[in-house]
Amino acid sequence: MIKKAIYISEKIFQFGILAICALLPFQPNFLATIEIITVIFFFLSYSPKTIFLHLKDKKIFIPFLFLFLFTACSYFFSEDKQEAGRQIEVKLAFLVIPLLLLGSGMDKSLAKIGLTAFLSGCALACMVLLSWSCIEYFQTGSADVFIYSSFSKFMHVSYFSMYLIFCFGWFFMLAMEDKLLFPKTHYFLMVLFALCIFLISSKITLATFMLSSLLFAGYYVYKRNRILPGILIVLTIILFPVAFYYTSPNIKLRVDDFVSEIAGRNKPILEQNMGSTATRMFIWKDALPQIKEHILFGVAPGDVQQMLLDNYEKRQMWVAWERKYNLHNEYLQQLAGLGIAGFLLFLAIILLPAFVCQPPYRFIGWLFSFTIAIVSLTESILERQAGTIFICLVGILLMITYGKEKKSFTNS
Repeated sequence: MIKKAIYISEKIFQFGILAICALLPFQPNFLATIEIITVIFFFLSYSPKTIFLHLKDKKIFIPFLFLFLFTACSYFFSEDKQEAGRQIEVKLAFLVIPLLLLGSGMDKSLAKIGLTAFLSGCALACMVLLSWSCIEYFQTGSADVFIYSSFSKFMHVSYFSMYLIFCFGWFFMLAMEDKLLFPKTHYFLMVLFALCIFLISSKITLATFMLSSLLFAGYYVYKRNRILPGILIVLTIILFPVAFYYTSPNIKLRVDDFVSEIAGRNKPILEQNMGSTATRMFIWKDALPQIKEHILFGVAPGDVQQMLLDNYEKRQMWVAWERKYNLHNEYLQQLAGLGIAGFLLFLAIILLPAFVCQPPYRFIGWLFSFTIAIVSLTESILERQAGTIFICLVGILLMITYGKEKKSFTNS
């Protein structure tokens, strides 16, 4: 009777993990409830001894655990206890998700199903958003419903685009390894993911996808030993946004503003006239002296926001002050909050899949790490659960699926 109850609890736990993977692109309000249920059934399914035996040889658990512990300990040194508590809540994924996935001794087959569930959720989200935009187009007659803000109905567009780059790369890798079960369907989904990336037109993820074309081309040449098609891959991915640039006035305006802000040609007098890039550059410039002053240990994650609010008040950036903008750069965010230790732990976590994933599947580990590394330049991705869960959940599933085989212990 007890064994049967444990078996049922284990299946509910596994179903909960798959549900989280599939629902992550939609970010529904009830996702937190599913997460709590999954955690409860994890502890009902596995004894402390079994969890310990599973974790004992899992060195990849260490940087995740330490990043959470450092964040939790910093609570006692933070002046803003409310923000410090929020930081612990957001970073809780770095403790809970590795504990669930690694402590349960999840095997490769289930981890791969989890990745497939995530990809399926992303594909469904793309279809829903495109259908939604089509309905709005017939109602309004405006083509603007197919770009940027119209695709932020579920989550921030930079995070969603990051998901889609990973999905595109995973199918590309399977195609190169001749592992596609339904080639026509999968090629259709690759086109769907690429189309949505360009329609969303998040500047940092567009740049990431275009830079990723070098990885795609290099991988293709390595696997097929054909240079010309590799060059065509790069040109196709680069020319696609160029075509959007010349055919979409909205995208052209966004790109032109971005270039002007980087070049310093825009000199806004009022904050309302700043573009997103100019705002970020002002935030970084103001925060750098304070980051350097506390470079070893940081000011504690809970106090970073107050430091930024003081800077906004001095510069009279009232929109940034009211909206409580973060640093919009995860490297600076970690240096500001936890100092060198937090910065190095973050680097270790995002680079793990690139080195843990084994040939011939190492490409997707490198793409995962590369995508997060680039997006982190303009987004504080660990300040949102859409970022922390993606890094922990998808990253660890990736390492389980394509990492080395480890001796597993029977649940008792």
